[in-house]
Amino acid sequence: MQQDDEIWSRVDLLANLATAELSAGMSMHETITRLTECARAVNLSDACFIDGGRTVLIQVVQPSGRTHTRASTPAESGGIDCEQLRRLDLVTTRLSAGDLGIEQARRAIAEATTATRPWWWGPAGMALLAYCIGLQIGVGPVTALLAVVVQIAVSLTGLLAGRLTLPRLFSVTTQCLVGGGVAAAAHALSLVTTTSAIACLAVTWVLLVPLPLIVSAVVDAVNAKEVAATSRASLIVLTVGGLVLGGAIVVLTGKELTAPTGDVTLPAMPIPLILLFSALGAIANAIANLGAGRLLPTAGVIGLLTATCNLLLNRGAGLPGGWAAALTAVALGFGAAWWSRRTDHAASVLALMGITGALLPGLTVYHGVVLEIFGQPSAQYYLSAGLTCIGLGVGTTLGFVAARHRFTRTRSAAQGENEITGIS
Repeated sequence: MQQDDEIWSRVDLLANLATAELSAGMSMHETITRLTECARAVNLSDACFIDGGRTVLIQVVQPSGRTHTRASTPAESGGIDCEQLRRLDLVTTRLSAGDLGIEQARRAIAEATTATRPWWWGPAGMALLAYCIGLQIGVGPVTALLAVVVQIAVSLTGLLAGRLTLPRLFSVTTQCLVGGGVAAAAHALSLVTTTSAIACLAVTWVLLVPLPLIVSAVVDAVNAKEVAATSRASLIVLTVGGLVLGGAIVVLTGKELTAPTGDVTLPAMPIPLILLFSALGAIANAIANLGAGRLLPTAGVIGLLTATCNLLLNRGAGLPGGWAAALTAVALGFGAAWWSRRTDHAASVLALMGITGALLPGLTVYHGVVLEIFGQPSAQYYLSAGLTCIGLGVGTTLGFVAARHRFTRTRSAAQGENEITGIS
């Protein structure tokens, strides 16, 4: 009986850890990898972890045939909590090394999942990110302030929808409509031109794309976690469906606006400013995803390096924007995996900083919305933006895989050399 209680205590600990990891935005593959390491440390090396989509099923079978099973189901989340993931990484590292007992680990998980940021921290980061992306696509500093106002309205609507537990489809649709209403009001008051209002909408709509879900879905699919990948893909479809539904209503209403005169092309930003606001955008994204401390300067460096690589491929080598972004994502994924081994932040967190800071297709979405509102073919721009987002997820995951194989070969070679030379 006492042995039974001890096993249940360990299984419950692993279930708590799984819930915390998945709630913070970790992929199923990465979560099960960490759980496997921790299970060995608490003498449950025969524990089985089953991918149940959003649920991890933990099962331990004793030699007597008695089975201990727990299901861990986190709350639905489309983002990443950077600080919580950092704290959980420290917990799993200590637990895997045998530095924590069962009760100590349970308390450490509870402390790691305690909220440390005020409710406005995420929306403030999103507002700063909207400003940076607005400047990147060329709307100008004054108009970018409207993007901030629109984004604040969209973020607050998202928080309210979360409290009301609205389904994702209707939550995203409502956010699109609120953003469109704010932009339309600014246009009606002659505060901005039609094209400026559309550009601000494009910024906020791009920020509604669930990039963390896309990256996690691809990571799970590549690593044979098909159920989890399918579950995440369904959330992506619902989000995109909300964007399409809300966007369609806004666009149909916007066709009543007075057509703009002159060129609707936004001015190109000088390269030094692109690099600057890519770095600031990555920092803003870290704040938006509840990060702080050392992650902020790290995010700035990642945003700067990502933007530099993208510019070299796009403007230097002449590659189309989508291909340049996808190849940059490969390099970003590899670099993030390498960097994560030297810091206490997950590779997916670091990669997300670079993607959001420098690779989002905001200008492409802007052109699509402009053409749609003024009665011209626009499908190619929406398709291009969608393929770019998919390319970012696939490219980042390919970088992760390449890094994993590279580090595995390096570690194996080092172990072989140590065996030959007698070094342990």
